[in-house]
Amino acid sequence: MKPQKAMTPLSSTVLLLCFAAILGLIIMSWGASMASKIPDTCSKVSLAVLKEGETVSVIPKINDIACNEKKIDISDTLK
Repeated sequence: MKPQKAMTPLSSTVLLLCFAAILGLIIMSWGASMASKIPDTCSKVSLAVLKEGETVSVIPKINDIACNEKKIDISDTLK
């Protein structure tokens, strides 16, 4: 019976590094394709500054629709 030979440590290390690199490329490619599917909602957001007497407020707007319930009073920061 002939003795069986195992893989050398160098070849197994190279094989493991190649496997890890290929797996990393696959995961990075999948992540990039998932990120490209996310809609660009930040370009649709703007801020409006509203002054009512002594009160100054910042109102977020999405697609030119004001969100008045989310307005932020910045009167104290301007003094």
